[in-house]
Amino acid sequence: MSSRALRLTCLGIGLLGALGVTAAAQQLPFDLVIDPEVRGLLALEDLGDGIKAREPETVQGALGVLDANWAELSPKTAGKALKGVGKLFSRFKPRDEYLADGTTDLDGIQHCYRMAIGLVFDKDGGDKVLRNALKVPHIKTWPEVQANLLEGLGHRRDPEQLDFFADYLDHDEAPVMVAAAGALSRLSEADVSVRREAAEAVHEAFDKLRQRAEKAARKAKDDEETPAGTAFARIEYPFNDALRALTRQRFESVEDWGRWLSAEGRRDGW
Repeated sequence: MSSRALRLTCLGIGLLGALGVTAAAQQLPFDLVIDPEVRGLLALEDLGDGIKAREPETVQGALGVLDANWAELSPKTAGKALKGVGKLFSRFKPRDEYLADGTTDLDGIQHCYRMAIGLVFDKDGGDKVLRNALKVPHIKTWPEVQANLLEGLGHRRDPEQLDFFADYLDHDEAPVMVAAAGALSRLSEADVSVRREAAEAVHEAFDKLRQRAEKAARKAKDDEETPAGTAFARIEYPFNDALRALTRQRFESVEDWGRWLSAEGRRDGW
């Protein structure tokens, strides 16, 4: 038996003994006897060890245990778990160099991040953890992870985050802009005043990106593809989709959306 397995078994049996559980019950499989709070504390140890040793598999296992036992964790342990996830984002970053076999650890680390987002996005205080992660230097240069974080925050459907998401609608990277628009679209069941503000923010960014693409196209030679044009093509459908969700209307062009918002946007009942 490994030292870790022995430690876990002793903890589980020790708890049973303290509760006066019979010797027969103490022989049950470990998974049936260990206390969820103890599971959580041990998972936090594993999380810290995995981060320090740069072991994505250990981190992923710890996050899975925390997820399975969160509902029965004490507030103190849950708070420690939120701090642990914050450290995951700030300290567990990809290596600058390729590994010995010519691969990178990007995929493994991003998977850890996605699991962490899934763990905390709906928890009290989880929104702060995810917003802080967006400020971490290496994540600020990693658009796929930025998009994952915005998607997680969007699932909270919190109108208080509207301005926060709007700030990402005009970003350097299309995946981030798309995620921000998607997050705002999740306010589709909010009061009309909230939906109006979100729709206006999406349309304003939509129009700015259209103008940028058209300006670049005029300067391009022989219908040459431009970065601005490519970015607009990538956000066009998601932005349209967000506007449809928020307004319950169906238009295709930036101009049509602008005309509708000017004529009807200030009215209630939509």
